[in-house]
Amino acid sequence: MDLNTRGGISSHAQKMGPAYERTGEERGQHDPWTPELVEMVTQARRTAVPLEQWEERVAWRDRALMALVRHRRLAASGNDS
Repeated sequence: MDLNTRGGISSHAQKMGPAYERTGEERGQHDPWTPELVEMVTQARRTAVPLEQWEERVAWRDRALMALVRHRRLAASGNDS
C-alpha cells in the first residue's frame, strides 16, 4: 500500500483505514488502525524507502511489473524472444 498512495502508507491509512476497519468488523474482526500502529508501520516503511525516494521506487516497481507481464505473455505465447 505504501507505493500505491501518494504520501505513502500514512496517507493511505488516513484515507482508507476507517473503511478497512468497518470491513473487518463486518467480518467479525476488530483490528483498529490506531495512530500508534500507523506510526509504527510508517516508520518501518520510511526506513526501507525514504519519502524522498518514493517516486523513484514507484517507477522501479512499475517497470518491474511491466517486465513481469511481458515475460508472462511471451511464455504463454511460446515465443522466447
